[in-house]
Amino acid sequence: MNEHTPSIRSQLILQLAILLTILSLITGLLISYLITDKATKVFDHSLLAATNSIAQRLSIRDGKTYLHMPYFVLDIMQSTSGEKIFYRIQRSDGEILAGFSGLAFPQGYQQSSVPIFYSTEFAGNQLRAVYLPVLEKTLGETKYTHIILAESLHGRSSFSAEILAILAVVTFFGVILSIVIAVFAVNNCLSPLRKIRQSLITRSMYDLAPLNTKVPKEVEQLIASINQLMTRLREGIEHIQHFNSDVSHQLRTPLAEIKTLAEVASSEFDQTSAQSILSKINQRADFLIRTTQQLLIYAKTNKSFLDNSHLTIVDLTKLCRDTAANLAPAIYKKGQQLAFITQPNQAIYITGDPIILEGLVINLIENASLYSDSDPSPTNDTITIKVFSENCQAILEIIDQGPGIAEDQLAKVTQRFYRLDRLKQGSGLGLAIVRQICDFHQATLQLSNSKPHGLKVRIAFALEEKPTATPQRAGK
Repeated sequence: MNEHTPSIRSQLILQLAILLTILSLITGLLISYLITDKATKVFDHSLLAATNSIAQRLSIRDGKTYLHMPYFVLDIMQSTSGEKIFYRIQRSDGEILAGFSGLAFPQGYQQSSVPIFYSTEFAGNQLRAVYLPVLEKTLGETKYTHIILAESLHGRSSFSAEILAILAVVTFFGVILSIVIAVFAVNNCLSPLRKIRQSLITRSMYDLAPLNTKVPKEVEQLIASINQLMTRLREGIEHIQHFNSDVSHQLRTPLAEIKTLAEVASSEFDQTSAQSILSKINQRADFLIRTTQQLLIYAKTNKSFLDNSHLTIVDLTKLCRDTAANLAPAIYKKGQQLAFITQPNQAIYITGDPIILEGLVINLIENASLYSDSDPSPTNDTITIKVFSENCQAILEIIDQGPGIAEDQLAKVTQRFYRLDRLKQGSGLGLAIVRQICDFHQATLQLSNSKPHGLKVRIAFALEEKPTATPQRAGK
């Protein structure tokens, strides 16, 4: 594991911690604002109540307003609240009934008939004040007696500071608790991954059974991918095991025969007998070489090892023509003929791996040549290759004029090492390789006997449109 790459767990916890911290701070600021606003309203209400109490002490005699409140009452208000109290009570004609004449009025107070709260400064003190106009009930005109009551902000500040301190502590522990809950939630959500990891760690190296698919939806695709990989690994290992078994089985007998013939040849003094033995050794060596080549091709064409990324548009007509031309000298040397039949001036295109498809055609032609050679009659010497289109399919047919195959054997000849004639020097892998290549290309393989004798191999591919670019040439 790359130590520079943080784990999913740490990333989730970090991101959740940051989000929860930000959320807690925003919540704390909002609550702080609401509490401060509410505290201001409570203090303002108390200040207004004291102002109304002063207003109730006013009376009018002979058209003038008088205040009936001893000064010590205001002093008691100041000592009780612990705040500095400043006040100004002024008649409509400007005469100060009580208080400080320097205490400022709020803006626009002349047009107001309702209380006004405002902030002001007096004698070096920051104050919260309320202005209350009291109607003077005189005949003929409307006049107001002005009352201003202000207090210092120490109590408000202390109250807000206490509330904010409590709120900060609650927010801090709330953040800690949220992070703890987030850690618990992340660990709980990641537990399926830990179970998968533990299941893989405790498995035997030979246990490639699929993992349990009863997992959360978010992990289903991961499990499906792992199970798909497990299946491919299991198939690959089984294929390798079969290959090892096949190699051991197929090569043991020829090697033993070669060793025995070599021992006999070394003790044989007759030149004619020695030459006969050496000829047999050469035949068995040829068989051994071909069997080894076929085994390797069979292993490479297993669908577990083939890669779809090499698929391209292939001109099947050209591929079959070129392959037949390459094999023609060996076919003619055996006294056999090749016939190539295709639709005139019409290329047949399919999707496939050109190198593997070339191996398919080679195996079919060589297999046809091998079994056509079983009868030396001149009527059995032609191998026919046909390429044409039919019902939106590309058809490849290879027809020999050999003895054919019994109907009950047709389904078996594509099995590994199945040979109709044990005396033939075949490996029994040719048609098995063809079947694997057909399976990889999703093509249909059909074997049937032709008239009057011989075997017809018919392969149907999905027909493709002519590509805009020149199709890739078959490899050699």
